[in-house]
Amino acid sequence: MPKLSRAALAHGPTRVTGEIAAESALWQDSGLQLLEPLAVELTAQAGGDGIWLQGHLRTRLAQECRRCLEPVQQAVEVPVDLLFEPLQGEEAAELEGEVYAFAERDAEIDLRDALREQLLLAVPPYVVCAEDCRGLCPRCGANRNHTACDCADERDPGPWDALKNLQFD
Repeated sequence: MPKLSRAALAHGPTRVTGEIAAESALWQDSGLQLLEPLAVELTAQAGGDGIWLQGHLRTRLAQECRRCLEPVQQAVEVPVDLLFEPLQGEEAAELEGEVYAFAERDAEIDLRDALREQLLLAVPPYVVCAEDCRGLCPRCGANRNHTACDCADERDPGPWDALKNLQFD
C-alpha cells in the first residue's frame, strides 16, 4: 500500500514505490477489472507547506469492446502529477480535485484514494478490439467479425422521410 512518510521528506526527495492489489477493496464499485496489481512509482518532494508527487502508474485492465462486446485486455500507463497541502474546512472543499488535503499532524499520507482517482480519470471509457471491428448486428445480435448474418440493412423511418414523397409542379 503506497504511503508517504513525511519524516523522510525532510532529507530531500523521496521515492514512493509499491503495488495496490487487483483484488483490493479500493477498486470495488469503480467499474474497473484489473488483471494485475497497480504498480506505483513516484518521487515526492516537499515545497513550502505542500508535497509534490510525480511519476507514473501501470497496470493491465480487462474491458469490453464497445462495438462487439468481446473481451479486450489493455495495458495502461498513467503519468501522475499530484499536489498535497495541509488544507482544512472551506479551503479543502474549494480546492477539491486540484489539490489533495492532508492533516498537518499526520506522520504518513495514504496515497490510495488519490491514485485510484488518477487511474479512473485516465482509463478510456470506451475501447474497441480493432479499428475495423464491425460490431454486432442490431437485428439478430450476431458478431459481424465472426459471421455474416442474413438481416437486411433496413433503416428506421426518420422524421424527414415524408419529404421524399412530396411532388412539386
